Amino acid sequence: MAMLRAGRKKERAPGHRRYVFVVVGVVVLLLLGLAYELSRKQVLAKFHWPWWTSVKKVVISRPHHKPGPRTSFPWKKGVVTTVFWIGEGAIGDGSTTQVSSAWDQNWRDNNGGVDTPGSRDGYGPAGHAFQVNPFYVALPFNDLAWPDLAKEWVPTNWKRPSKNSRRVSGCRGRWVQIKNAAGKSCFAQWDDVGPGRTDAVEYVFGDDDAGSRPGLDISPAVAQYLGIDGRAITSWRFVDEEDVKPGEWLKYNEMALLYRAINEAKSPAVAPVAPAPTEVIEAPNPGTQ
Repeated sequence: MAMLRAGRKKERAPGHRRYVFVVVGVVVLLLLGLAYELSRKQVLAKFHWPWWTSVKKVVISRPHHKPGPRTSFPWKKGVVTTVFWIGEGAIGDGSTTQVSSAWDQNWRDNNGGVDTPGSRDGYGPAGHAFQVNPFYVALPFNDLAWPDLAKEWVPTNWKRPSKNSRRVSGCRGRWVQIKNAAGKSCFAQWDDVGPGRTDAVEYVFGDDDAGSRPGLDISPAVAQYLGIDGRAITSWRFVDEEDVKPGEWLKYNEMALLYRAINEAKSPAVAPVAPAPTEVIEAPNPGTQ
């Protein structure tokens, strides 16, 4: 009997060893997994969490000489800033005429009237329902007038498809953040071209500055919000739409869209009419008067 028991023990020994090997293997795998997890946490600790925010910061911190698709734009500081408005000069209230903009021949009419700075209802003009966001600006580059420069400098994700076989500005309606000398911020939309130039692409999108010349025109609403009376020094930069902070600019933009929709609903559908030929009017020669 003793010999039989010894034989049985010897028969069970190989299976017992396999069991021990399996247990040891599992323990080793668990230890390796724990070591990997600890090392991974040490590596990730060097980054902000979630990890993609750190990658985004690295990308944004790279210097940009010419803008491509990006989510951060540099500040233009110490910019001479002047006030202008839709319809300026049309009723003898300014030295220039802003009946049309660089991108809208019927700018004043499409707004519902003049954006008179001397007659306000809140941040909008008094006397009519505005249909353009009263928080607007002008910058001295026209992408439609200078398509080659626009192709080189304007961010590629700003491009818009043509409409009715006509090119559409990728710059119009883009958001801009403006700060006054005290650091107060305002947001507005790029809706016209100026002051002075239409081709200053390296100032608008590059590293050039405007120097002593005006480099930004702001609307009466922007001037009112920032406490600017006619002329001031400001800083500005482009911002993506998702980075626009809540404020009067969004509230009045929604009001403008609502008024525009109501006006379009009231207007009867009219068949398109071919535009009348443009008449070129030459200025009189002062020497002949």
